[in-house]
This record gives sequence, C-alpha cells and structure tokens, in this order.
Amino acid sequence: MHPSSFLALTATIIPLVSAHGTLTQIRGANGVNMNGLSISSNARNRNSAANTAIIRDSDIRSGRASPLGRTSRGGTVTAASALQSFSRTNSLPTASDDGIITVIYHQINGDGAGPLDAAVDGISGGTQANAFRNAQVIQNVPGTRGNGGKSNTDFTVTVKMPAGMTCDATVGGVENVCIVRIRNAAAAGPFGGAAAFTQSARSRKRALEFRTAGRNGVPFIA
Repeated sequence: MHPSSFLALTATIIPLVSAHGTLTQIRGANGVNMNGLSISSNARNRNSAANTAIIRDSDIRSGRASPLGRTSRGGTVTAASALQSFSRTNSLPTASDDGIITVIYHQINGDGAGPLDAAVDGISGGTQANAFRNAQVIQNVPGTRGNGGKSNTDFTVTVKMPAGMTCDATVGGVENVCIVRIRNAAAAGPFGGAAAFTQSARSRKRALEFRTAGRNGVPFIA
C-alpha cells in the first residue's frame, strides 16, 4: 500500500475508535431501567464506541452539539425522542428517596476511564447548558484524567442530586423530568453520556423542605 493511502486509511479509522466510554443504562430505585440517551433504541451493541457521547464545552458553545453531547453515529444527542418512545409503555426510572441516581457506565478502552464528573438538570430537559448544576459522584470509575487500564468493563456509578433540586422539565410530552450527565476528562473527549429520570414523591418532598428551610434561614433536618 502506498504510504499516502495508508495514512488516509488511518485517518478514517481513528475517529471511529476514539470514543471510549458511555452511559449505557440508568437503574431506577422503582425497578425501572432505561437506556442512556446516546444509546439508540435499536442498537445491536449499546456498548459500542458509536454510542458514546462526546461532550465538549466548545462544541456546546458553538452549537455543534447539545449540552448532552454528540455521537459519531447519530450526531447531536437529545432527550425528547427517547422519552417519547420509552414512556409509551413505561414510567420513568426514579432516583432513590434520598436523591441517589444509579447508572451503568461502560468503559470501552483506555481513555474511557474515570474519574467522572456529574451534573443534573431539573428544568430544561438537557437543552440548556446553564441549567445543569454540579452533582456529587459518590461511586466513581477508577482512572487518572480519563485514562486507565480497563477495557469492556461495566461500572456502577452513583450520583447525588443537588440539594433542593426538583424535576420540573417536560420533555417529549413527559412531565417531571430530570437529566443526569456524566463525563470524564480524556483529552480526546470528554466521553460519557446522559440519562433521564424523575423523583419519588418522598424525594420531591425532601427537596421542597430543603428550599423552605433555606429561605427561612433554619437548618434542614432530613
């Protein structure tokens, strides 16, 4: 093969294998599970690089991607179509009563590692970057700045909803929606994904009580 042809082939292949970690599923405290929002509902292999969201702030600012990122296969990631399809036969997954979100993150190879950052949007359904609030990752993925030795490995990741947050977005005709987004710090990424969920009645009640306590200047007792 001529060297120039080899280089052209290599340049074609590299973008296809550069996305290496994705949120494949959210597991609701109510027993309802749902694919991550970058996972096509008819995807044969939801663990593939084609389902990884590339979530770069520069892409979001320029409009190349939504606040949920973009994929090499499907372009901009949005929540509406996934929720329309899913909600026809299912209720949404819920966070736990104390606001813990549980998701499955699949590390495809080295630069899909952790640690992951998380943010939650309770008002825009993942359409507005400034609607996301930083959230604590309780159970994370090992790694250093998005790099680590694992490959084709599932990790359970848990995220704590920001205090006082309620799920108030309407997306694809579904009410009371929150969006959780996770991503790593890989130089070729960041890589990650997002998922939709809602709150239990108790979780919402606790969040509203937290807000009331804050307005009144009194400590919140869970």
